[in-house]
Amino acid sequence: MNSYSSTPRHNGRLIVVEGIDGSGKGTLFTRLVPALTKICKRKGIPLVVSKEPGGTYTGNIIRDLLFQEPTTKRMHPDLPSLLMLGSHLQHMHEKVLPALRNGAIVLLDRYWYSHYAYQPGRGGHQVFTLAYDLLRGPEADLILFLRGDPFVLLERAITRQGEDHQKAKNWSNLEAQQKVLAEYDHMFADKSNVHRLDALDAPEAVYNNALIGLRQLGLYLDPELERNRGAEF
Repeated sequence: MNSYSSTPRHNGRLIVVEGIDGSGKGTLFTRLVPALTKICKRKGIPLVVSKEPGGTYTGNIIRDLLFQEPTTKRMHPDLPSLLMLGSHLQHMHEKVLPALRNGAIVLLDRYWYSHYAYQPGRGGHQVFTLAYDLLRGPEADLILFLRGDPFVLLERAITRQGEDHQKAKNWSNLEAQQKVLAEYDHMFADKSNVHRLDALDAPEAVYNNALIGLRQLGLYLDPELERNRGAEF
């Protein structure tokens, strides 16, 4: 049996933004893209920005099945897990691994951590947890984990403007989101590559805290601060 969790190390850096629904993950991700673009341009390093589920032609079709038509609400509980695993495998082998081998910084809106954490909330068969364990891919160099009260964050997710995505999720309820957060906490408890962010902080405070996390990888938005610290990528 092949396992991708032991994929050989690479020359790039993998940065992942994670959190339960309504945690402000998308807002932070949008702020990080121009910051990392600036850093990578200064260093002469390629930047690849992507997300899961999705990120490839095949993955985007799967994403539409999950959240547009027919949506997870019309699927057997195991089918979203199976589709997301397929999206993850295609994305990892088509985009993530080649980019890392090329020395790129890869910024992802969700990675295999989400698939693993959401399993209890989706109510799928435990065999998919084993599958993610075997096929997940390399560990991220930095995980920016937005954490907050599921009750508050779910309310935020449901009421945000122009929200259609949330309505398509069969796990858009408090009990499911509490299970997801518990799984995240268990999974991240002993990981040294996790930089925790308070999802209830103001967006600017969350962003500034995330920049502190980037510095752990020698990635400084301020070039003068980088020179003073003698940082090297």
